[in-house]
Amino acid sequence: MKLKIILFIALVLIAVSAPVLHIAGAASGAGIERPTCELIGPGLYRIDYQASPDAGSVEVFVSSRPDRIDSAKPALTIRQPPAEVSVAGRSGRVYFHLKPASGATRVVALRRLPLEGATNFRDLGGYPTTDGLYVRWGMVYRSGDLVNLTARDYQYLDGLGIRLVCDVRTPGERKRSPTHWMGHMPEFLSTPIGRERDIALVAEEVQRERSSPDAGSKEAPPKSDQYAIEYVQQYGHEHTYQRTRPFRFTPTEMSKAATVNEKDRRVEGRFRVDEKFDGQARTKPDGIIYITTGAGGKHLYDGDFTDAPSKWRRKDDKDVAYVARFISDRHSLSIFDVDGQRLQMRQIDEYGQEIDRIRVTK
Repeated sequence: MKLKIILFIALVLIAVSAPVLHIAGAASGAGIERPTCELIGPGLYRIDYQASPDAGSVEVFVSSRPDRIDSAKPALTIRQPPAEVSVAGRSGRVYFHLKPASGATRVVALRRLPLEGATNFRDLGGYPTTDGLYVRWGMVYRSGDLVNLTARDYQYLDGLGIRLVCDVRTPGERKRSPTHWMGHMPEFLSTPIGRERDIALVAEEVQRERSSPDAGSKEAPPKSDQYAIEYVQQYGHEHTYQRTRPFRFTPTEMSKAATVNEKDRRVEGRFRVDEKFDGQARTKPDGIIYITTGAGGKHLYDGDFTDAPSKWRRKDDKDVAYVARFISDRHSLSIFDVDGQRLQMRQIDEYGQEIDRIRVTK
């Protein structure tokens, strides 16, 4: 059977799939789990994974295809991950077949494709399915729009064998960021998701909000004793997941606070950290909990900060341990369940595993 590779374009994502959404390779309870691949230099990759005690050494075969090995000998034998693998001289997409002494062979490749004009074009292969299998690599991709792709990018994509493009953007979004495909032309299918929004109307809404009588108020919204959440605010972004302990901060020196376009805008002050709150047995925080939930897309920051508390402290903050959790070596999302005066927050990683959980009560 000939597979039909499909590409879905959205304002925020693109995907490529085979006729059946979950085409998967065999999964096993033993052997290799959570393999990852990172490009650390020209032709140099870093392979990491978790292995069961009986997996033994792992042979790494380099291939241009995810469904079979096209090399006779392994490029490397890993006895203790992580390990670096050199594939100098190869062009196009590279797949690594990891063959343990005991257990099923697993395939891994770069999650984020090295394109010049699309920083969020990612392969969705390797994710576990509900029936214990894995999505096959090289079948499903997602990304942002393609308006900035270069000729070199299209040459790279041409080797992926994309045959169908499904654009789920609205007509207005497609008009603002049109796709001008170069090279072998796949079939295009428009399947809009969501309603059309006029960007001019959105701008008018923002302008009305800024010019409202309350727009310049420095006061926080009124607090309520009826709900677990008292105040929510967004402050910039970081491509990580972080959660602080509850804390209160009292400024002592504000001279740098209003400095514009300068790196050093820190405000001197004192921290008071609630070290008793654990979100499990003690669920009433004394202070504000700050959550950075920016690990959902694009490339991640500071992967080596994961589970490394010594790196979470800063001398500028007098080494105060106000960070409770820091995970940046995998993508994840946050789920909040609110029921009156009770709130539960769970952080789920890209493998479907829960990596953090807290409860907050009033």
